[in-house]
Amino acid sequence: MKKILAIILVAMFALSLCAPLSAEASATLTLSSETIAADATEVTLSATLEDNPGMSSIAVRVEYDADAFTIVKKDIKNGDVFESIGDKVVKPAGTDKLGTWGPTARIAYFASENTTEDEVLATLRFTVNEGAAAGDYNFTLYVTECWNEDDEPVAVSVVSGKVTIEAAAPAVTVGESTTVDEDEMQANLYFNIPATDDPAEYTAIVGGNEVTLDNATQTAQGYVVSAPAAGAKNMGDDIAWSISKGETVIASGTTSIKEYAIALRDEVSADLGTAMLNYGAAAQVAFNYNTDDLVGVPDAADAINFARFDADAINAVLCATDAIPVYYSALSVNYLTDITLQMAFRVKTTSTVDEALEWVEANMTLGGEAVVARALTSGSYSFIIISKADISIDAVNDPIALVAAGADFTVCPANYLASVEAVYGESAVAAQQNQLNLARALFAYASAIDAYLASLNG
Repeated sequence: MKKILAIILVAMFALSLCAPLSAEASATLTLSSETIAADATEVTLSATLEDNPGMSSIAVRVEYDADAFTIVKKDIKNGDVFESIGDKVVKPAGTDKLGTWGPTARIAYFASENTTEDEVLATLRFTVNEGAAAGDYNFTLYVTECWNEDDEPVAVSVVSGKVTIEAAAPAVTVGESTTVDEDEMQANLYFNIPATDDPAEYTAIVGGNEVTLDNATQTAQGYVVSAPAAGAKNMGDDIAWSISKGETVIASGTTSIKEYAIALRDEVSADLGTAMLNYGAAAQVAFNYNTDDLVGVPDAADAINFARFDADAINAVLCATDAIPVYYSALSVNYLTDITLQMAFRVKTTSTVDEALEWVEANMTLGGEAVVARALTSGSYSFIIISKADISIDAVNDPIALVAAGADFTVCPANYLASVEAVYGESAVAAQQNQLNLARALFAYASAIDAYLASLNG
């Protein structure tokens, strides 16, 4: 019985080989081509018929690389070519090894009358096998039989398809921090690239600053590229960034100092992150900047718990003799644009401005450094001004050594912030209230930094 069956199958196969697939007109069956990402898990191809002269049956197979793809049998779907004539469509299909043909997907349609539709014959879905390498994969299309309703063969030319798996982008990770530098804040992004790659091939752009990674500082966190420095009022501003290898952008996005502060609040220190955001909001209000989108609460800081500068102590020294040409008058801090501490000493009526300048520069130091004094006249009064610039936000509460006439004192920006609160108090008008809130927020932020650093040191 098996022998007879074998003879019949061979005879049928021989007939199919002998039957010419030709007719007066020729159809074209095209298998689509697709490009998929390196991490794609599937791809769908469609076989589309054109210039159909009329056919009632067709048998098709698609040969593919089974090391890279697997056919999903249940997702071989009918197109519109044979659906339109209403007969039931038979589609035996699957993955099979047929001699040397390799794995194939087989599709066959049979109907009792011709269809002349130029439509999609079928769609085939393949999953991408794990470990499939990047590159081009041929999906070779064959038409093994095609007949019309008069049992005449129909010639069908084929256009095979191709699937291209793109190369994976280099594994690049991005981290973020914010540097508090003097009165300014700076967003830093850290880029990690594969150890075998040349950093000179990579270009990072952060907030408009463009740097090739071979020119960036390499830290334990990665190659660091910083955005331009910004003030506290700019905390919520978007900072665009991207990282490219050659001409290909691997990753891009936006960040902000606000995002860093929120992560700081939620993941590291609630007090520190909240104080940072509230300081940014207070600066927005003080500068009337983007106040419809405040990053925090501008008036959330508690009263400043800090002493004012001890004017009586320093004047007890400076006024002890007329040989000293100045006495202490006022302390100020420019913290609306930068953090610079200034001290004003009034010139005594018994001395000249030049004498006062010479004495101050010879007999005073601030922050361990000789002072560079300047004269200022206001009305009938003359003052000698000394200053300490570039004070970091995290040093607002830190004492700065002041030596005058051989006596030691300490001063810091927080002394002035406390004076702001003492002068303006709760009855301040709106503009003064904004400055008061900013002073409180700055003090609260600096204090939160101190507390956090202290907690790290145990």
